[in-house]
Order: sequence, then structure tokens, then C-alpha cells
Amino acid sequence: WDGKFEFAWDGQTIWLVDAIGPDELRLTLDGIHASKEILRQFYRDTPWYKHIEKAKTHLAGGDWKQAYLQQGGSLPPALPGTYRQWTDQLYPALANQCLQQSVFNSTAPLSQVLQELHTLLQSHNVGTHA
Repeated sequence: WDGKFEFAWDGQTIWLVDAIGPDELRLTLDGIHASKEILRQFYRDTPWYKHIEKAKTHLAGGDWKQAYLQQGGSLPPALPGTYRQWTDQLYPALANQCLQQSVFNSTAPLSQVLQELHTLLQSHNVGTHA
């Protein structure tokens, strides 16, 4: 587990200024990421990601995303069907696990969702680097 919480101080009160959820936390179960990191792992080995990394370094200014798109850069490729189906279950499965009850009844258990995603990453020769 690893995460961040962002607060602000107005001189009198401390305020939470960012959401607390899986996107701000790096959660793992049995060594498999249970957060948006599992999507990053899918995209890291795509040509799109390599173009993005190049754009971050070579395009001037803070708005490299806008410059990238203006120069004909592409949007990320769609997730393959099965991978998309399992990623759609990730956050509901995580909620069920944290709450220790099936709030989302049609969702597989978190351990199964993560194992399926991990297997799909490996079968598509996608890197699973942290």
C-alpha cells in the first residue's frame, strides 16, 4: 500500500483537497496492482505510449498534450474486449473487498479480477513493470 493525500491550510482549518480512492493509492493483492496502475502496465508497451513519452520531452511548454494532438498525435488505443471487461470490474470488486460485502453483485471477487488481468497482461506480452 502506498498513497497520497492532499491537504490545504487556510490559516485556520486543514482541508482535504483531493479525492481518496484507488487512483490516489497504489494497492496490490498478491503482488498484482489493484489500481489504475494495471491500465498503465497495458499501455506502457504500446507505440502510443512511446510517442507520448517522446512528446513529453520534445514538445515545449507545460501543455505538451495539446501540442501533441495538434501535431497529429493519436489518442490511446482501445483496450481489447476481454481486458476491458475485467478492468471494468476492478473498482467494483475493490469496493466489495474493502466493504467485506457484495455491494456490486455481478462483480467477480477481487482476487479473480486481478488474476485474470495479470494473466491477460502476460499472454499479450505486456510488461508488468512497476
